[in-house]
Amino acid sequence: MRSRILITLIFSFTVTHVFCQKINYKDVRLSVFHLPSGEPDSTILLDTIHSLESMDTNDITRHIAIYYTDLGWAYWLLCNINNTSSNIDLCLTAYRSALYHEPKNSEALWHCSLGYYHEGQCDQAKLYMTLFKKHTPEKYWKTECIDLVETKCQ
Repeated sequence: MRSRILITLIFSFTVTHVFCQKINYKDVRLSVFHLPSGEPDSTILLDTIHSLESMDTNDITRHIAIYYTDLGWAYWLLCNINNTSSNIDLCLTAYRSALYHEPKNSEALWHCSLGYYHEGQCDQAKLYMTLFKKHTPEKYWKTECIDLVETKCQ
């Protein structure tokens, strides 16, 4: 009898522990992803990156690709504000993580292509641009950027 009660308690605790800590990223997105409209500054971006990185991604059960896309976008903007590519590796890592969870994510494919282009890795840039064009309706293409990657990376 005692062992049965003990097993029931352990099972209840385990189920409660497992299900109580799971997160739908869309439910918490506004509390961690603070990008203002207009021109963001580096302080806000660094706060946003810190908020995103402080989350335990093992607890995110839904919309994790959006989480990684948000993280990649914050790093992308930080690179553009600072006019450096010092965070481009972190940006690309975040976008590749988004693609792991959602392989046809147009935003991640686009930014991977441009990121690799800026890093001078033309083979990777062309690969991601090809995937972007394959999985994205043509009305969303930015042809001037596509032409830039395709002509410079021949």
